[in-house]
Amino acid sequence: MLRMSLLACLLANLLAVVANAQSLLSAHWKLDSNASDASGNRNDGTLHGFGRNPFVLGKVGQALAFDGKDDYVAISARGGLPIYGGKGAPYSVAFWVKAPKQNNARCYSETNATPGIRSQFSIGSGFSGNGTDDRLAIAIFNDRTHKIISWQSAMRVFDGTWHHVAWVDASGTAQLYVDGVKDGQRWDYTNVLRNPRTPDYYKFTFNRVSLGASVTNARCCFLKGLLDDLRIYRFVLSAADVKLVMQGGAHPSCSASVGHFGYGCNLGPLRMHATGSAQLGKTLSLHFTGAAASAPALMLFGVGVAPIDLARPFGGCQLYPSLRTLMPIALGATSRAGASRNLRVPLPNASGLTCALLAFQGFSFAGLPRRPELSGVVVAQVGR
Repeated sequence: MLRMSLLACLLANLLAVVANAQSLLSAHWKLDSNASDASGNRNDGTLHGFGRNPFVLGKVGQALAFDGKDDYVAISARGGLPIYGGKGAPYSVAFWVKAPKQNNARCYSETNATPGIRSQFSIGSGFSGNGTDDRLAIAIFNDRTHKIISWQSAMRVFDGTWHHVAWVDASGTAQLYVDGVKDGQRWDYTNVLRNPRTPDYYKFTFNRVSLGASVTNARCCFLKGLLDDLRIYRFVLSAADVKLVMQGGAHPSCSASVGHFGYGCNLGPLRMHATGSAQLGKTLSLHFTGAAASAPALMLFGVGVAPIDLARPFGGCQLYPSLRTLMPIALGATSRAGASRNLRVPLPNASGLTCALLAFQGFSFAGLPRRPELSGVVVAQVGR
């Protein structure tokens, strides 16, 4: 596969493309006397079911006390929320919690109140039935209630003492930190996201965001305990970032991350690979495998991720890079083993690129007569 002169042009103009990048911090509920959003995105919360004085001494200033019966906070999502979009974009959720062990309670939840749509992204407690009611649970279900993950932590979180939780996720390459320490559970679920699926498997439609309960057309899973200093970021927190947040420090800047998301066509096993780094000034190396031998091929690029279903013309494919910036950055032919040559993408050491979200996807042909085939996508977020 040969690099095109477009690559140099791409890197020269990338700063202008990402000039209007979103705020790094989607939401920050300090929970000091109210549930307003300190991020500036106006994702303010309204308290429901609470008594007269629900704010008590917390870990950082005050905290909000939930009674486990009917208390919850409904969030008016106006900017940067919901955070889980099912498109592979990286994100992080961090907060303090002090609560006893309990069955299937929610600290943070994204849901849908429309009948028949059962999507869910939630962080809360485990289950009494399997003895994990003192552990943290992460659950992700799509619109049709197909389970993406429903896992519990190895470390205790719900034991009546303060614990800091940070869940970070880059296209399924996920990690949980408890009190700044990586949890021993294996949290990577890229094997789920990268297997051949129908396009609607990756459909997540959320219209409710809440703290302390799950809110659909009904309410459930009420938390008993305290929540404090809940923050949501549109990038992956590093281990050092997690400790900074724990200490109540200033908001960290974007950390570089690389994730693999989505499925290729049902026609074949075309798969993208990435090595190197998405850090400023570093080089990201990309190639794909699983194509037909000596087949025409190219690599697509876009700023941002916006899956488009191409099932009808291409037989079960999705195009992932955003159409507004979509361009081919390399073309040529695959090897006899069906692999592309390595494409090296040097990232300028320019602060204006921080937090830019880049998407790379492979395109080739399979079978006789030749049929178009697309891979999943490599999602790279540029950071320090």
